[in-house]
Amino acid sequence: MKNITDKRGSLLKDIEMHYIILVLVKNRIGRLLN
Repeated sequence: MKNITDKRGSLLKDIEMHYIILVLVKNRIGRLLN
């Protein structure tokens, strides 16, 4: 059981990282366009 929860936790962390990177890239592109 613990293995499953660990995998879910790491998956959430991956999604969080990708979301943060997406937001940073969006902000950078927005700054370049303005």
